[in-house]
This record gives sequence, C-alpha cells and structure tokens, in this order.
Amino acid sequence: MTTYEVKLALYDLSRGMARSLSAQFLGPSHSIEMIPHTGVVVHGQEYYFSNGIQSSNPLTFRSQTGQQPVSVTIVGHTTKSKIEFNAWIRNIASVEYSPTSYDLLRRNCNNFSDCALRDGLNMNDGVPAWILDVPDRFLSSPMGMMVRPMLDGMYNAPFASSNSSGGGGGQSASAAPFAAAPPRAVNNATTISSSNLEINPWANVPLNTPSSVTTGNDTASAIQPHTSQIIATPILDSNNKLLIS
Repeated sequence: MTTYEVKLALYDLSRGMARSLSAQFLGPSHSIEMIPHTGVVVHGQEYYFSNGIQSSNPLTFRSQTGQQPVSVTIVGHTTKSKIEFNAWIRNIASVEYSPTSYDLLRRNCNNFSDCALRDGLNMNDGVPAWILDVPDRFLSSPMGMMVRPMLDGMYNAPFASSNSSGGGGGQSASAAPFAAAPPRAVNNATTISSSNLEINPWANVPLNTPSSVTTGNDTASAIQPHTSQIIATPILDSNNKLLIS
C-alpha cells in the first residue's frame, strides 16, 4: 500500500513580537510564544485556510509571502492520494471553510489544519493543542476581554487580498482553489478548477510588505502602528488582523 508523508508547517505571524511583548500587554500568566499560522504539507503542496482553502508549492508560498516557517514537523504518513484529498477538500471541507466563513477566533487556519490532518488525511494526530488554545489564552487575559467585542467582528484572513490582480495569468489571493460546488467568483476573481489546481494563487499579487530591518539571517518587519478610535493600543492595532491566523 502506497503511503505519503504528511508535514505540518508552523509560522509566527508576529515575527517574534508576541514572545517579546505579550507578557507586558497580556500579563505573565497569559503570555503567548507566537501568533501561529499553520499549513498542511502533503503531495508536494501546502494546504491552508485563508480566503477559502488554498494550496501552493511550499517554497513559492514562503518566497512570495515573505514568511518562513518556525518549524516543519513530520506528522506521519497517509494512504490518501492527492486526488482523494483534493476531493475531500472540494466536496466536504470547502463547505465549512468557505471564502466567507473565516473567523479569527473560532474558524481559522489552525482549525482547518487540524481538520485536514484528522478527517481529510486520517492521521492520528492533529495540530498541537497549544496552538489551538492560543485564542482562548489571549481572550482570558484582561486585554483580551477588553478587545473581544472588536475581535468578534473581525473576519479578515491573513494572506488574503480584497482586490483581484491582473496580468500574467496568475491567480489573486482572493481566488479560492477549492470553492464548494457550484463554484462562484469572489470579488470577480476566477475560481480555480480541478484541472489547474497547480496554479500558484500568489502569482502577481502585490505584497504590502512593510519596510524591514535585517539582523543576521532574520528579517523583522517594521510595522507602522495606527491609533484606534476606541482603544489606544498601537502595537495590538497594528497586528490585529494577524492575531490568530
């Protein structure tokens, strides 16, 4: 019986800021190591949930988003072929994880990765519990309770673009390769059909990359804070769309 290696790629969307600053903003007992984003790597593709379920060559995804994984862990091996896994995504998972269903706290990329590992690939292990618990850990802090009303209405996914990108034959990040049938366009971006799932959904997407400062081999983003009209929390506000991917 043929088996296929399955990996879990883990990213820190805060680029180290959570570890440095979360204790003073959330309190020592509520500090978090990172703001995690995960993707499932199998069959030469990295599958993740952003503006719908997407897939991309892992190296292309990392190059064009400017994100490098903190770790890539071997979860195990699956007997599910690429055709079977893609069919599960298109027919089952894409209903719950649709382009309009993203929820920062309860239906995010880490929830999808856990579902994909356990249900789509029949793995015994899913996403580590500490990653799935980050939203509750944050919300249990005094600041988390204070800003929860604002976060409850936040449905912007990381790596999603509100505008389609023209030229070159590439796909905008707002096109979901695995839209549930019948497929529909999202913001006039074309849904990727089963015949061209290999198209890179990041091609020709203009990246809003902030200025960066290079230290050794690492690049840390210099994120420009802005001031909320309700609560003056500059660092939180500057990263609120990336709190829990």
